Amino acid sequence: MNHLPAIAKSATNLEEFQQKLAKLDLEPIIFKITHPKEDKGWTLEKADRVAELYKQFLTLMFLCPNAEVLPTTEIDDFWHYHILDTALRS
Repeated sequence: MNHLPAIAKSATNLEEFQQKLAKLDLEPIIFKITHPKEDKGWTLEKADRVAELYKQFLTLMFLCPNAEVLPTTEIDDFWHYHILDTALRS
């Protein structure tokens, strides 16, 4: 998984990346992934926890862009929801 989100691609240094990451609104993804119609069955607490892990994973990807880092299943699920949300907003 070496597909950096736009915030990682557009940042030129760690400070800029962290600023962009802090502004990243993941609430729509959290709302969708916790919705009863989704098959995930995630609680709000779980979604919030995974959102923070996802941000840490994005930071790791930014810091080590050539490393082959694999996310956990939960982070991967969250990432897919984020990609779909981003595609819908484009």
